[in-house]
Amino acid sequence: MLQKFQTKYELTDYQMKLLKYLLTVFFGELGKILAIGLLFINNYPVYLWCLLIMASVRTSTGGVHCRTYLGCLFASASYFLLCIDILPYIEISGIIRICLLCLCIIINAVIGPVMSDARKSRYKSEEMLQKCIKKSLLRAFVMVSCFILYTCFYPDTAVANAGFWIIMLNSIQLIIGKIKNLERRSNSCIIL
Repeated sequence: MLQKFQTKYELTDYQMKLLKYLLTVFFGELGKILAIGLLFINNYPVYLWCLLIMASVRTSTGGVHCRTYLGCLFASASYFLLCIDILPYIEISGIIRICLLCLCIIINAVIGPVMSDARKSRYKSEEMLQKCIKKSLLRAFVMVSCFILYTCFYPDTAVANAGFWIIMLNSIQLIIGKIKNLERRSNSCIIL
């Protein structure tokens, strides 16, 4: 079937590899989203909003990744369970949450985006890389700023509470990702 598709649309082997990768990632992520969504079937709207917040911030700032699909599924499920079902029981005043979210904006700007050297090398020039970084940081800034406004108007909603933790944990894992990248780079250097 793929051979017919490749022939019909005159795709190169490289383009077919990209298409296979795209489909693998798409269906893998869709599977994770649906599997984790089953955990929140009684609280599905909050899960969907948190998924949107997490996806918006994480795709802009990068972060720590798992090596296996099951590891990623477990880490993601734990992340959502913490943010939706456990951490919202910690009472934090609205003003402190807003101050912490502003701190997250600063963390995103100073540390983000955290990306691997392999990803950085995909850019043709340092100028293109810097342009992409600026766009990513702007997206993260806009997303967290919009969430701060939402929190100002609807501070006691389940989405405001869970979304706060989504952004906080993302900022914490950004710090962890940055430290891991620095450790990896320092361990790969040979000092004579």
